[in-house]
Amino acid sequence: MAWAGALAAAVLALAAGCSLFTSYDGFTADGTVCGKRVPDRPSAAMGGQGGEIVGAMSELRFIAAEDAAPLGFDLDTLCTCPGKRACTNASAADQQCDVPNTGIDNAGGLILSVLFPAQLNSRLQGSLRAGVNGLVVRVQGWDGTPNDADLKVSLYNVVGLKGSDGGDPLARFDGNDELIVDDSSLLTTADLGPKYFDTSAYVAGGVLVAAFDFDFRLAVPNLTDAAAPPSAVEVPLRTARLVGTIERVGASGLRMGDAQLVGRLPADRIFAQLSRIGLCQNSADFAKIKGSTCASLDLPTSPSQDGRNVACDALSFAIGLKISPARLGGHAAPAPAPAPCGDEAPQRCP
Repeated sequence: MAWAGALAAAVLALAAGCSLFTSYDGFTADGTVCGKRVPDRPSAAMGGQGGEIVGAMSELRFIAAEDAAPLGFDLDTLCTCPGKRACTNASAADQQCDVPNTGIDNAGGLILSVLFPAQLNSRLQGSLRAGVNGLVVRVQGWDGTPNDADLKVSLYNVVGLKGSDGGDPLARFDGNDELIVDDSSLLTTADLGPKYFDTSAYVAGGVLVAAFDFDFRLAVPNLTDAAAPPSAVEVPLRTARLVGTIERVGASGLRMGDAQLVGRLPADRIFAQLSRIGLCQNSADFAKIKGSTCASLDLPTSPSQDGRNVACDALSFAIGLKISPARLGGHAAPAPAPAPCGDEAPQRCP
C-alpha cells in the first residue's frame, strides 16, 4: 500500500531526527527561555454562574501552518536540550530535544499527520463539514469573564450531521448546525450525558483549560480504494488538555479560534490502532514502524513520573483545532468499520 510506505518513511524520519524539531546545531543554555505552558488556574474566588454554550470542530490540523507558531506546550516542565529528558529511552538515537526556546513537546505530530497528510487536507476538512469526523465541545457554567475558576467542559466524537433544515447539507459552522454524537461518547443517552468531561475546568486570562483522557475517533479514508469504507481509528489522548481562547457567540454559541488538544499517546495504544488501517503485524512495515515509534518515545504516560528516570512509554502530541458555534443534534452508533487484520496480539516496546 502506498500510504503504508509513506507512514513507514515518516516514522523512520521521526526516529532518525527525533521529530520535526530536534536538529538544533549550536543550541545552548545561553539565552534559552523554555516554558510555553498551559495557563494556571485563577483564584478560586473568581467566577460566577453561567449558562451553556456549544461549538463543533470546524478545522483540524496536525502540523502548524508555516507562518504560525509551533503547535504544542511544555508538557513536562523540562527544557530538554540542554536540560534533562523526561524519561529514559535506550532505543533513542539522540537527545530528543524540545522545540527550541519553548520547551514544546510534540514528538507525535508527524505520526498523526500521516493519517491525513497535507495533500489530503481538503478531504479532511470536507469530512468535518459532512459530519464524518469531528468533535463537539460543550461548556457549562462559564460566567463570561476572563477568569472563571469553576466550570464543566464535555467532549463528544461526531458521527453525523442533521443540519438546520432537517435535510443532510454540509455544515456551515454558523451556529445552526446540529451534530450527531457517537454513542460511545455517552454515559447516558437520554440527556446526552458525556463520557468525557472535566468538572474542574477553568478560564484564565480568557483561555479555556479542560483536562481529559479522551479517545478521539477519526474515520481514515482508504488511500488505495476510494470506494472502500473508511477505517475508524481512535487516537488515545491521555492526560490531555483542551486549551484555547474562549468566546461566547450569541446566546449559546462557542468559538475557539486557536484551540489545541495536547497530551500523551501511550505506545501500546498506538500499535493497537495500526491494524485498523490495514497495517497488520505480519507485515514488514509494521515491524519498521514499531521499532521507529519505540525509538521516538519522549514522555512517560503519567506526568507524575516526569524527570524520574523511568522508561519512556508515550509520545507527546499536539492537535490544532478551530471550534465554531453549533448545536447538539442527538446521538447514533457509527457505521461498522472494517477490521482488515482481524484480532491481533497486544504490542509493547522492549
